[in-house]
Amino acid sequence: MTDTLEATELGAILGLFAHDLRNPLSALRSNLGFVASSDATLDDDAREALADSSVSCDTLLRIIDNLDVFARSLRGETLGRDGVSANNLLDEARAQHVDLAKSHAVTLVVEQVPPDKSPWLAVNAGAAATALSNLVRNAIQHAGGSGKVTVGLSADASKCVMRVEDSGLAIPEGGEEVALSLVGQLTAKRDGRSRYSYGLGLYAASRSAELAGGVLRVASSNGKNVFELELPVASE
Repeated sequence: MTDTLEATELGAILGLFAHDLRNPLSALRSNLGFVASSDATLDDDAREALADSSVSCDTLLRIIDNLDVFARSLRGETLGRDGVSANNLLDEARAQHVDLAKSHAVTLVVEQVPPDKSPWLAVNAGAAATALSNLVRNAIQHAGGSGKVTVGLSADASKCVMRVEDSGLAIPEGGEEVALSLVGQLTAKRDGRSRYSYGLGLYAASRSAELAGGVLRVASSNGKNVFELELPVASE
């Protein structure tokens, strides 16, 4: 007998899967780091293998995060806004993805503003970080060997725009909305020329932007692929 599930029930089940997968994978990643730091006899090949394994674990953790985003979407959840500094989001993006960029031979440049110019964002910090992470990971994935990914921001009194630019194939004009959709990511997986992102990453980025309280746009120009994550600035 096959159970027929409502969207909210399916969302709850997927949320449980995400939770149960995250814990052992986090432990595995921690143990890899412990071995790499505690065994001085490891040769360069062994250290490289451990580093690659750690990057793979991080990729799996991000895919699990996206599974949780999909589960929240099915459940129709909304999230509170705890707020975060824009520079803190950029710091986290750099720290999370420097090893991934290195493994892809991609140059990752994260441009911050002076600390006193970094706006406080009226967002859900976790959802905003998930959105930005997915954009940076997609950019690294598609930048190509010896490519470049640049992350920066601009802000005014009401909004902050985080811009992720890469040297990969740009999303074609007219295909921006589809590329960020769930169906669009399924289609992109079958088309090697499209910008599929591991774990339905562009869909998860778009949905996470909404959960954070912002909006995601594709703003490619001059043959370069550009994502813009617009987030509200807290009023004084």
